[in-house]
Amino acid sequence: MYLGGAGLQSFMKRCRDFLPDIYVVARVLHALRRGPLSRSRLATLARVNYGRFQQYFQFLVERGYVVDGEVVVLTPRGAEV
Repeated sequence: MYLGGAGLQSFMKRCRDFLPDIYVVARVLHALRRGPLSRSRLATLARVNYGRFQQYFQFLVERGYVVDGEVVVLTPRGAEV
């Protein structure tokens, strides 16, 4: 994946802002395999405070792994991860 020029600078800025812990991401995705959950329940199951969970949640939504709505739902792409 080529990230030269402005793309690389944008990527590095996003990395400085938030680098997800792969174990927390895995706990979120694993919890959603059982079915749709509310955000607060998902944060509890992922064992991360709600403020931090919001960052993980945004990370997962941006990549198309989960869908936000009344409840959080795992997408087919998220199930593959």
